[in-house]
Amino acid sequence: MRRNVKRIIDNRKINTRYDMDLLETTEIVRISKGETYDLIFNSFFYGYEMGKRATLAEMKRKTKNNLSCVL
Repeated sequence: MRRNVKRIIDNRKINTRYDMDLLETTEIVRISKGETYDLIFNSFFYGYEMGKRATLAEMKRKTKNNLSCVL
């Protein structure tokens, strides 16, 4: 398991559209108040929610494109 975690982290390729910027990172650090666990949890949760929003937007865009092809 540990090898997979390291391999995934070492081979990460993030589309810049989905990368966090310094302001988002700073806000997560501020909200976490220096607590390591909170920093990890808040970072994961923020990334999860942003990924969910991106997926829903993509699905909505595909649905809209499919409907325009039908009409």
